[in-house]
Amino acid sequence: MGPPCKCAKKCWETISKNAKLENLAKLYNLGTKNEQDIYLQGLISCTDVKRRRVLKDIPLRQKMFTYTVQVCNEKKEVCHSAFLSLFGVTKDRVKRLRDLLVLGKIPEDKRGKSKTVNALSGDEITAVISHISCFPAKESHYSSGVVKYLPADLSVKKMFRLYKEKYPGTRIKYEYYNKIFRENFALRFGRPAVDTCCLCESLDLKINSKTLNNVAKKVALAEKLVHKKRAKKFYNKLQEARQRSQKDETFLGICYDYMQNVSLPIIPVQEIFYLRQLSVSIFCIHNLKTGKNVRIS
Repeated sequence: MGPPCKCAKKCWETISKNAKLENLAKLYNLGTKNEQDIYLQGLISCTDVKRRRVLKDIPLRQKMFTYTVQVCNEKKEVCHSAFLSLFGVTKDRVKRLRDLLVLGKIPEDKRGKSKTVNALSGDEITAVISHISCFPAKESHYSSGVVKYLPADLSVKKMFRLYKEKYPGTRIKYEYYNKIFRENFALRFGRPAVDTCCLCESLDLKINSKTLNNVAKKVALAEKLVHKKRAKKFYNKLQEARQRSQKDETFLGICYDYMQNVSLPIIPVQEIFYLRQLSVSIFCIHNLKTGKNVRIS
């Protein structure tokens, strides 16, 4: 509520504190601004001015407004200042309600409904998403499947340049194209320098997740510690096998694995980015005794 009025009728003083609080609560218990404005407009009456005093340089008023509040289930007329203070509303808000009342219109909240001139259409946004999706992406051999990889010689700037070539009259700027790329796609460029364990990546995602609770994160952290211990035990055995192979003529140790896939052909042509290239999978057998490799493609 605002300050008391200073009118001759002393409207503010004639209303009890409980009545003031009841009126204020009734207004702000309404769910939306539209409902509040309709309620306030219902407490304002408009009539034509019947008697005028002609004063120089002062525009003539065409309408006269009266304001009422609910006191003991009856409407009590109050002055403009008391009306503003009791409901805690501004002069501009009440003036808007008065203008609409004169026009015979119901108030409507139009905040946030105006269309921005530079707003992008749904078709333009869909075109960007479709363009990014048309670049073939691959999963790393050990990846969790969440992150996929685009060719190492590709970049967001190159992708945007190709987009502008495809849509010459586009209004899309690089900043917006890059924003859609970062926020809607789990894509990286090139292949990871070192293949990572899919279980480690999966557990790291859980540990760093903003949606999981602390209990779930602690469980994921415990699983990762156990997994790391098993991995260390495995590599210790691998080292023991290598040392034994080199010392014991009757013992031979080998290890094998699929190496990183290679995409062919590798040529500096922009159109190749849109095409799914031939992948060559290489199977490697490593002799722990001699340290030599045999690759099968």
